[in-house]
Parts: sequence; C-alpha cells; structure tokens
Amino acid sequence: MNLAWIPARWTWPRSWPWTWPVSPFLESDPGSANVPDLETRPLNLTRISALNPCRMPGTNPDLSQAQLPASGCRAAPAGQGAGNATFSRSARLTPNLSPARQRGSKDIKAMTDTQSEGVTPSREALDWAAERWGQDPGGLSATPLPGDASRRRYTRLDSGDETRILLESPDPVENAAWFLEGRRLLKEGFPLPEIMAWNLERGFFLVEDLGDVHLSDLEPPPVSWEGGGLLPSEGAAGGAPKREGEGGDHGGGDGGPAADSGFDPETEFACACRKAAQVLAALHDRGWQCLAPVADAVAPPYDAEFVLAHEWSYFLDGARLMGMEGTFERELAQEGRKIAALAASERERSFIHRDFQSRNVLVRDGEVYLIDWQGGRLGPPFYDLASFVFDPYTELTLAAREDIAYAYLAARVSPHDTDDWRGRTRFFGLVRLMQAAGAYAHLARARGKPNFLRYLPRAVWRARQLARDMPEGLLPGLCSFLDDYLARLPGMLGGTWTCALW
Repeated sequence: MNLAWIPARWTWPRSWPWTWPVSPFLESDPGSANVPDLETRPLNLTRISALNPCRMPGTNPDLSQAQLPASGCRAAPAGQGAGNATFSRSARLTPNLSPARQRGSKDIKAMTDTQSEGVTPSREALDWAAERWGQDPGGLSATPLPGDASRRRYTRLDSGDETRILLESPDPVENAAWFLEGRRLLKEGFPLPEIMAWNLERGFFLVEDLGDVHLSDLEPPPVSWEGGGLLPSEGAAGGAPKREGEGGDHGGGDGGPAADSGFDPETEFACACRKAAQVLAALHDRGWQCLAPVADAVAPPYDAEFVLAHEWSYFLDGARLMGMEGTFERELAQEGRKIAALAASERERSFIHRDFQSRNVLVRDGEVYLIDWQGGRLGPPFYDLASFVFDPYTELTLAAREDIAYAYLAARVSPHDTDDWRGRTRFFGLVRLMQAAGAYAHLARARGKPNFLRYLPRAVWRARQLARDMPEGLLPGLCSFLDDYLARLPGMLGGTWTCALW
C-alpha cells in the first residue's frame, strides 16, 4: 500500500503533532501430574502460514520448520509473574455450580441425542475429552456454555470431583494462534486458563475451568437516562444520566460525564480493573519477547493494510448491513487512509491482545485471567488500553477510566513512550470503537446474534465523541457520517433504544 501521499505532519517522530483539546473522557493529569504427549504427529507451521492469507511469507524461516505435537496432554507451569509482576494463581478448585446450573447439566448421551449445531458439543469432541481426561464418558455431565462472538463452542464437563472446559473451534489458523501463543504466555507465567489437552487438527482443547464471572459482571448497577431514549436531549431538563440509587449529576459535555461522584475505587470491580491493567502492562512489557517466534507465523502485524481491512472497512460494511445508504465508502475513503496511516505510524510496538475488553477477563477469588488471546499480534500498546477504557460492554465513567489508565502506566517497567498518552489513547479508542461497531452489526445481521445490537448505540456514540475530539478538520466526513448513523439507529433498532452511552 502506497502511503507516500501522507504529509509529514501526520507522523509521530516524538510526540503527536497537534495540541489536543480537553477530552470529556480523559481530561485531568495525574493441575495434574505431568502426562507425556499421547500423540506425536508433528505440526508443521509452514502449513499454518499457508492457511493464513494475510501471512507474509519468508519472514521467519526458522519457525516454518518447527515441529510441535499436533495433539497431547500437559500440566500447566507454575504461576510465576511476567517481568516484575507476580500473578498469584488460586488453587484449582471445582467452581461452585448453582443448583440451577447443576439441574441444567446433562449426561453425554442425552446431550448428543438432542444436539443442536452451535450450542451443544459434538459426540466426537466429548469422547476425545473423556479419553484425554482419563474419565468414563458415561460418568461425565456436560453443560453447554453461552457462546461468544466467535464460532467456538464451549462445554463445561463435570466428573463429580472437578470440572474442565471443552473448547471446539473450526478455524485452523485461529486454533494455531490460540494454542501457540497461549503455551508461550503460560510458560512465562501469565494468568491464562491452563491448556490440559489439545488436538489442533480437529480443533479440540480441554482447558482449566475458571468459572463464569467476567469482569463486566462485577460492574455496579447501570446508568440510565431519565426519560429514556437513545440520547438525552442536549440542554434539556431531565437529560442528565444518574446511576441507580444516586442523585449525583453525572452529566456534562454533550451528555458525557463531567463529574464522577458515584465512582468508588475500592469496589471489587474497580480493584479487578486495576489488576487487569497491570496484567496488560506486563503483556506489553514482556509479551513480545516470548511470542515473537510464533506470532509472526499465525497473525499479520497491525499495519496500515490491516487497519483498512479489519477496522475501517469492517466498520463501513457493518453500517451498510444496518441499513446506511449512499456512497459513503467512496466519500470517506481518504479519511480512512488517514486513520490507517496514523495507526500504523505509532512508534511503540509490542505484543497486543487486540480484544482486551471486560468480556475477555475472568475473575476468580479476586484474581484476573485473560481469555481469547488468539487475535494477538505485533501492534501499538495504546490500542489495547483504548479497548479497555472505551469498552462498549461497560459504562466506565471518567474517574474509572483514569484509574485504569494510571494503573497501567504505573505498572509498565520497560522503556515506553508516554508522550500525549491521552491523545493516543483517544485516537486508538476511535479506531477500536469503529471495529466494535462493525463487529456488532456483522454478528447481528450476518450471523443471527441480535443480542449484540444492545451495545451498538454505545459504540457509535462513543466513536462520534472521539471523532469530534480529533484535531479540527482531520475527519469532518466521519464526524458527519457518525452523526447520521447515530440519528438513524433508533429506527434501525425498531424504536427508542435506552442505554447509557458514554
């Protein structure tokens, strides 16, 4: 991709070239015993690279000849910290299953007799998991777990003494990334679920059960708009959002938060957010050192071409699926290239998770664990921080965002660039929110998962706020498009859509 047309003032040699306005978002300174491999058929990474259309051939010749077991069992390493961080790992215990969840379990035979594609596990996977676990298939109960945005299937298997999670995934490239990167991160002591057994060819994995509590589940009661509707009436009485049970005014700046009297930094949610930010800092400090040999083989780098395809075009395609009309793709093409060039020119690079949000952080016994790391690649660290603080699954207030950002910056130990970190976080927040809005639209309209539409208004609204926050004249077309998109959303969603948007 030829980016020679980008003026020099759109690069970041030392600091962002603009004086950023005060933002309404970030404004004030501050197992088991070791088991030998059961199968030794090698996994040649040349094949994995060939399956990945975005893979740049020949960039890592040593790795292309690496031989790894395509299937096996192993115990996880001790939970030592990465870098200077130490992640305590709670003793592996069977999660407390509620009576309702226990009643919902079925034995394997009953499960497969009523199998529904995309919900229940396959008979083949259940038999494989029982064999690798050393259990009698008839003695296991299997409970399908709610799916996520991917095509993976999760099932909780219960032997009566302990539980494990059976993961089935049909994507060979994604499986290779998840497995190879996960093993490396576990070896370095990062808090991930242990990988007990695997079969890459069939896409079967048996992993540690860390329970069902996601970080987003710990968030305090939601904020609601008085009077309902998609947006409060700007300047109208009764439009200020209030947290349930409180009378403090959280309004300000076009409906965004100006004060955060309801934020309590000592809640379980706030403490878990800080711990997650510290893990993210360690991932950026140490992740690339341990993952460089494998990430290049399974994931393209976060460059301008990647941004255009997987962030910008994905967002516009999603808007089209939602019903936006016209020739906006052509009209906004130049601004898309600006965004891609700016994102790719970020000077600091490390291993990024690329989906670091509250649904991908599990919390158990006060400790946090990362999941769904298969999108990890070389990229700008502030993309992950922005994904966290502008996460559409949460209603983080300004004070909460600041709390997370400071915890992250304080935990970084390797040399890193903090010049205008707020401006860079806001920019990557815009990029990430466009990707999230595109994902929600595709999941709802193309893959039959309408429940994700509940998060679309918040993603679009926050993206609009951050686009307005860019230097004047940088993205006028995108600002207008987001205004129009947001105005049309109530009709697209079948009426008023009540939610807190910031």
